[in-house]
Amino acid sequence: MVEMAAVKLDLVDGFACYATVDPAGKYAEINFIYDEVFTRRSYLREGIDIPDRALVVDVGANVGLFSLFASKEAAEVDVLAFEPHPALVAALRANLELHGADRVRVFPSGLGERAEAGVDFTFYPQLPGNSTRYRELKEGPLLDLVGERVFQEVTTTGAFRSETVPVEIRRLSDVLAEVEPTRPIDLLKVDAEGAEVDVLRGLDEGDWARIRQVVAEIQDTGGALAAAEALLGERGFTVTAVLADDLPDGIAIYTLYASR
Repeated sequence: MVEMAAVKLDLVDGFACYATVDPAGKYAEINFIYDEVFTRRSYLREGIDIPDRALVVDVGANVGLFSLFASKEAAEVDVLAFEPHPALVAALRANLELHGADRVRVFPSGLGERAEAGVDFTFYPQLPGNSTRYRELKEGPLLDLVGERVFQEVTTTGAFRSETVPVEIRRLSDVLAEVEPTRPIDLLKVDAEGAEVDVLRGLDEGDWARIRQVVAEIQDTGGALAAAEALLGERGFTVTAVLADDLPDGIAIYTLYASR
C-alpha cells in the first residue's frame, strides 16, 4: 500500500489546508477542489442554500473542503461527513482541527444501497478525489480516450496509478437512525465517484421526507443520470441537471440540484 502523508498547504486567499501527498509529491487536485467549492461556490447554485442552524450531510467528503465551506457559510451549521479511505480521513480530521470546525462529525465509511464489509475501493494517490469503488467508471472512458499503450502508462506509473483497499459501506438511513433520527436535513451533498445512486437508494422513505435539498454529481454512465432524476422526482423534488464544462469526449458529468 502507498504510504500517504497529510501535508499542510497554503492555497489562494491565504486558505491553509491539509491534503494527501504521495511519495512523488503530487497534489495538484486540491487547488481545483478549493476553486470549485469556495471560489465558484458550485454546490450553491440553482437556488440551493445553507441556512443558519442547518444540518448538512457531506457524502464523499475527501479532505473536508465542502464540510469546512458549509460550516463557514452560516451560523451553527452541523455537518455529517462521510469518507472511506484512511488517508483522506486523516487529512479531513486534520483540516477540521486546523479550522476549529467542531460541529463536523466524521464517519470513516462509504455509503451505499446496503451495508457491506471489505468492499474493494480504488484509491488514486495523485488524484484522490477520483477514488472510487467503481474503477471501471474512471478507467473505461480513459482507455477509450487515450488508447491501450498510454492507458498502461498512466495506470502503472502515471496519474491513474492506483491501489485497492477494503472499506466499509453503510446505508445512510442506518447512520441517521443512530445519530440524527428526527432532525430535518437542509442539504444532502453527494459526490461519491459513481456511487451516488447507491447512496440515494440507501435512504428509507421516512428519511426522504425530511430532506429539503440535494446536490449530487453524477457521471452519466449506465443510466445513472436518469435513475437519480427519477428517484428525486418521485419524492417531490424539482431537479435541474447542469452538464460540467470542458469534459473530454465520451465523458458526461452532471451536477443535479434538487429542492422541494
